[in-house]
Amino acid sequence: MNKKEFLSTLRPKGTYTQTDLSLYSSLSAGVIKTILIYKKLSDSLPIFALIEDKDTSVGSEVETRVSGIENKYYTHKVDETYNTSIDEIISAAMEAVIYGIGIIELSVDDQNNIIFTKIDKEKLFFEDNVPYLKSGKTKINIIEPRFLLFERKKPILRKVLWIVYAKHFVLSHYMKFAEFLGVPPIVANVEDSSDETLTAVGDSIRGLKSGGYTVLGKQDLLKVLEGRGSQADFLKFVQYADSEIAKSINGSTLTSNTGTTGSYAQANIHAETKREITARDAKYVTGCVKRAFKLIDIDIDFALLIEKDKDLLQRANIIKIASEIGFEMTDTDISKELDLPLKTKTTKISQNFKKIINKRLAINAKKTPMDNIDKALESEDFLTVLEKNEIKIKKELEKILLKAESFEEAFSALIEAYPDVDMNELEDTFTSVMISSELLGAENEF
Repeated sequence: MNKKEFLSTLRPKGTYTQTDLSLYSSLSAGVIKTILIYKKLSDSLPIFALIEDKDTSVGSEVETRVSGIENKYYTHKVDETYNTSIDEIISAAMEAVIYGIGIIELSVDDQNNIIFTKIDKEKLFFEDNVPYLKSGKTKINIIEPRFLLFERKKPILRKVLWIVYAKHFVLSHYMKFAEFLGVPPIVANVEDSSDETLTAVGDSIRGLKSGGYTVLGKQDLLKVLEGRGSQADFLKFVQYADSEIAKSINGSTLTSNTGTTGSYAQANIHAETKREITARDAKYVTGCVKRAFKLIDIDIDFALLIEKDKDLLQRANIIKIASEIGFEMTDTDISKELDLPLKTKTTKISQNFKKIINKRLAINAKKTPMDNIDKALESEDFLTVLEKNEIKIKKELEKILLKAESFEEAFSALIEAYPDVDMNELEDTFTSVMISSELLGAENEF
């Protein structure tokens, strides 16, 4: 199919009928059991919509999972006008991860350009668990090339159905328990058992429970049934449920509402788990974007930029300390650690550098001839010679340091070899080296 034929199959962006999905469904054991056994999207989506809005833990964890991908930068080799379409595809792909289904519509705009638009899940209808759309009374099948369907057999929210149901079941009993403690039952004993008397006493007691007062006879008696117990057991289970929800959706993190305690090692484990989840989502989303653009015969060369969570300055300091205590890293290693492009080596001095180092000559070229220093700076092999001299100086320093058995001996040997060295700078350097070696358990060793 050529481009002209392909465009003829597309239409302007459609307007579709809202389904009754927003009316939700009941959160009951029977409904949950049916979803887990038959795994039908037609049954699942109403419940997913309900628990995401009803349970704040589920809603916040879903938002965290989705934003972990949608907030990432990305690269591609197509025109930037496609960025909005790419964002729509990413959003639909993440809906497939969370809910099990995501829909993209291909349409043409006023300039006859192809655009991608996500269809909200609230617009979906189902027949025999097959999704379709409605425009008025017209039934629209979701098939290529007009639509693109992303599906996941194991949506994230299905994992938390039982624990969310159990949590709210316990919460409902907790509310009854709290009501019992706050407004305990009142039992009245009255002398007269006539209907009129019982009705009057009942009305009086209801007024008493709402903060009013009542009048009783001399022989009448009121008893209050006091509740005994603790709410701690209820709240412990709710906290456990929230922890399981966070673990199922995001692998849990010590910075979430469930991470009240934890060691530094646990924090690293949880952070690594979160990175693995993000990487898995990124792989799926990348495949969805490439699949969408392949449909219109475009090689997008798309990639999500999932940078390391470790702070860039922290990584640079680690490299600096490692270099100071004798470890050597190649340019490739440094480039990989810092997520930076590999530096291109050159032995030629840039034109800007020449202008800086020869500024005096540019002004006084006719009056002052070049001396040996200027000639060296102007030479094409200046950087090569400089690098060789640096290596030579480094080897001389290593000879001096290897003969010393302590930092004190090394300090004295360097002063003797280089009497003109800046004492303060040398002391600062030694202090840095000593701290670094002590951190690595190598005090007084080179």
